[in-house]
Amino acid sequence: MAEAERQGRLQSLYTEAEQAYARKDWTRTIELLQQVLAIDGKYKDALQRLDQAIRQRRLEQLRARVKQATPFIIAIMALAVIVMGTWRYWTDINAFLLHLMPAAMPSSAWTPTPGEEAVKEFLITKEGRPTVTVKPGTTITATVDEIVPIKVEASTAYQEQQKTLSFTWYSCRAGSSPVLRRIGNPEMLYVAPSEPGPDCIRVVVEKGGMPLDTEKIFVDVQR
Repeated sequence: MAEAERQGRLQSLYTEAEQAYARKDWTRTIELLQQVLAIDGKYKDALQRLDQAIRQRRLEQLRARVKQATPFIIAIMALAVIVMGTWRYWTDINAFLLHLMPAAMPSSAWTPTPGEEAVKEFLITKEGRPTVTVKPGTTITATVDEIVPIKVEASTAYQEQQKTLSFTWYSCRAGSSPVLRRIGNPEMLYVAPSEPGPDCIRVVVEKGGMPLDTEKIFVDVQR
């Protein structure tokens, strides 16, 4: 794709995403911004807009689920008051409600995080060397300014869902701002800092805005 064509495509997708954002069509906004970031991971504020749209969609979904469950919760409260006889036992009633609320809410709103971690291991590839598999918490070495391709290997429980997962990458030296976010693509290029010293690479795995796992590896940056 020629550069002029590429920039035109990016602007067209971004403009359409802005329009979808303005009318609060969060699903369409997310789809369009994902396309933008697939072409250029640092285009304008697409990454920040995507994060906002995901949060807004998640908030709307939660509101809808609570609204759907409210009549049942009220009925449970009334029953609890009748059974316990008086509002003096509000602490006991509250505990009772917290125990019953998962049954009152739609199952999708109360899906527990699976016990198995989403991130199984990291695949490290350096030029001219075979790919190395490392576990989370492992320390790797890199020279200053070296570019290191890194990929997340999802655990068995998540391999079939990988295309729908969001992988957000962070670097300790870069601070709390994401270095890169990829939807359905668990790969990134880590650029080692220009000064030697410790660093780390952290990935947060999400599905529909809900965090599933966060893991990191450490980097010993050398000259």
